[in-house]
Amino acid sequence: MNKDALPVQDRDKTKTQLVEELARVRQELLDLRKTAQESMREAVLLFQATPLAIHGCDTEGRITFVNIAQEDITGYPPDELLGTFIWDRIVPGPEKEMLPAYLKRLVVEQPPPTPFVAKNVRKNGEVFDVRIDWDYHRDPDGQVIGFVTIVTDITEDRQACAKLAEKIEERTCELQQANEELAIFQRFAESSRQPFGMADMDDVITYVNPALCRLIGATRPEDVIGKHLIKYFPEGYRMRREREIAPAILRDGHWEGELVVGIGGKIVTVLQHCFLIRDESGAPCRLATVITDITRRKEAEEALRQSEERFALVVQGAGVGIFDWDICKGKVYYSPSWKTLFGYAEDEIGDSPEEWASLLHPEEREWVIEAQEEFFRSDRTMFTIEYRFRHRNGSYRWITAHGTVVRNEEGQPCRLVGSHADITDRKLAEEALEQGHRTLKHLLQSSDHERQLIAYEIHDELAQQLAAAIMQFDTYAYQKDSQPELAAKAFGGGMAMLRQGHGEARRLINNVRPPVLDESGVVAAIAHLVDEARGETSPEIEYASDVEFDRLTPILENAIYRICQEALNNACRHGASKKVSIALTQHGDVVDIDVRDDGIGFCPDSIPENQFGITGMRERARLLGGTCSIESRRGKGTRIHARLPAVLPDEPAPGRPDSHFP
Repeated sequence: MNKDALPVQDRDKTKTQLVEELARVRQELLDLRKTAQESMREAVLLFQATPLAIHGCDTEGRITFVNIAQEDITGYPPDELLGTFIWDRIVPGPEKEMLPAYLKRLVVEQPPPTPFVAKNVRKNGEVFDVRIDWDYHRDPDGQVIGFVTIVTDITEDRQACAKLAEKIEERTCELQQANEELAIFQRFAESSRQPFGMADMDDVITYVNPALCRLIGATRPEDVIGKHLIKYFPEGYRMRREREIAPAILRDGHWEGELVVGIGGKIVTVLQHCFLIRDESGAPCRLATVITDITRRKEAEEALRQSEERFALVVQGAGVGIFDWDICKGKVYYSPSWKTLFGYAEDEIGDSPEEWASLLHPEEREWVIEAQEEFFRSDRTMFTIEYRFRHRNGSYRWITAHGTVVRNEEGQPCRLVGSHADITDRKLAEEALEQGHRTLKHLLQSSDHERQLIAYEIHDELAQQLAAAIMQFDTYAYQKDSQPELAAKAFGGGMAMLRQGHGEARRLINNVRPPVLDESGVVAAIAHLVDEARGETSPEIEYASDVEFDRLTPILENAIYRICQEALNNACRHGASKKVSIALTQHGDVVDIDVRDDGIGFCPDSIPENQFGITGMRERARLLGGTCSIESRRGKGTRIHARLPAVLPDEPAPGRPDSHFP
């Protein structure tokens, strides 16, 4: 509405109100001058306790002092800022370029400094809007020796802070006329985005900054000053203040805690920090409070808690055991899945690295620890290693350990996080495969050895006999007309050599695979073997069979025969035995072979690699799904016990082979 449209009496009334308001403001300034000394003392005390970020720099802009509160805004510790220039962290641009010239002008002309707005960079690289409030720092002679600055983060509400800055600047100019020190306090207190206020010892509010006004929903500080602070807190605060807050402030000088308040129709969680201000005599004179809206922080904490719960569920449900070794503290954390993996209850294993080392297999403990220390000394961050770890039941399980090392800024390891996975089954499979390879090698060597022996026997016996027979028959052919008697003698010698060769051939065939085995089965074949072994110099041999089967598959019959043959040969040739017993027994689907002698005995674990008899017995039994054990001691005889299945999986019904030796 146009003021000229108002009635005259209303315009006169408005002028009168303005005159009264002007008079009131003038009186307020007079009162401020009278109380300047007291306010200055309060300002100094608040300056020491303020959470505002304050810098000090010399006339060239080099930072000479900072308070701790600035680290919350910039992220830089005070010792990293001292000695640097005030514009070093400002984003390059017109503001950064004009700041050195601006400081020089302030030193020379000493005009009232104005707030400086620019984009700054935090230590983590984040760019944010900052407002810097200035004031002169003078020596006792009034000479400018530097500047005092208040740094405020105005990223979120720059426009609102711009309007607030005008008010702050107006108020600062008014208070600066009363007292320079009071003006400094007013500037940094009111330029702060941190809600801040004071009350007297009767809980009557004496000061609030604009940020606190906004937090409690007040339009102006004047609307709050003079009221009781209980009015602005939720129900139950009075009782808590009487029982907890006030006693703590009087006892310790401060109190900090969380409160849930309703502001603007919504619930807000705040952190209230109250501290006591004393006068020069040490008597309490004011209560100051700093209030921080931590709603977002609480939401972030809740999100973090849920994330940690999810992580814990993942760790607990993982098929591997998770460990976390804090190297600096010397503590090791084991996840529940880790303890389950090794059979330990929650409180059955400590958190020291020494106890972890005690669980390593004694044969591997030293090199695992050395490998770990070598890894720490290197610049690698990840490792994988396999070793054995002791289970609660006393057994050792093979594990694969994957780990990641976390290093500090100096490159020293400070944390080791990783997992243990049980690979015992894989190791057993690898060992079985290796055993299979060794078995195959032994079988090939044994086969080559047997062929070599057969070749030697053919060369030394059969071939020699056949060669002698040929020579005799050649002699017969040459002499049959001229010397009939000598020819007849040569013919007889040749026939004798052929008969010996035929016998040797049958012996060799019998050694390779006796015909009786194919014709009559393994029971009769072993009986035939025993009969052939009996002689004047041989030991007493007993043979007994108690079986239900008539015939077995050829591979089983051959394995049983070869085991008995090898055991009997060892007892007769090497054991110096006086008595040997062979028993063949069937128990359902299992055939037991038991060969005993009372000879000199031997050590089963010290058999040379080039002797394949004992190894052959064991491997024949193992390959057919059976077992073969050998018990022997020096001077105590030998017992060989083999157990084989009577029927092999996927084998045809036992019967006579299609072909056999004549």
